[in-house]
Amino acid sequence: MSQSVIEAYQILNRMRDKAVSYSIGSYRLERIEQALDYLLNSPQKEGDPKTIVRDVLGSAGSKIRNRINLLKAESVKAGFSSPISLDLVVDNSLEQIRLELLDELDRSSLDSKSTAILRACFFDYSTEQLAKSENVTVATMRTRISRARTKYLKVKGVAV
Repeated sequence: MSQSVIEAYQILNRMRDKAVSYSIGSYRLERIEQALDYLLNSPQKEGDPKTIVRDVLGSAGSKIRNRINLLKAESVKAGFSSPISLDLVVDNSLEQIRLELLDELDRSSLDSKSTAILRACFFDYSTEQLAKSENVTVATMRTRISRARTKYLKVKGVAV
């Protein structure tokens, strides 16, 4: 097993422990477990461990979303009602990615000011709109956005 895979495995294990200790939803836990499976199926993979984790989490998320959509379609065909057969479409759209990023942001240890700024950015508010709502100049708001993104990078290890 390569050193990169070992480090990525350790990152995923910490994520799983955190998910279990905070009782985070089953989707997230299932996604981490599936990512661990993907990781162990390619033990000689080389590269940045954080990139490897991002890649296997993405693949795991796609597999789980496909499974949900398949179960939904099949339960409708079979004619029984379940929570999974509601009119919920899970795909790789921008909205799904936005929801996952918001979930990550909400669970981060960022201060409320930085969280609020990043949430507004995720909801496509322009720098001008944010500056107007905070009664500051556009340059000041750009600085605040930059600082919030930097804090997120330090906390999560991934840029937004």
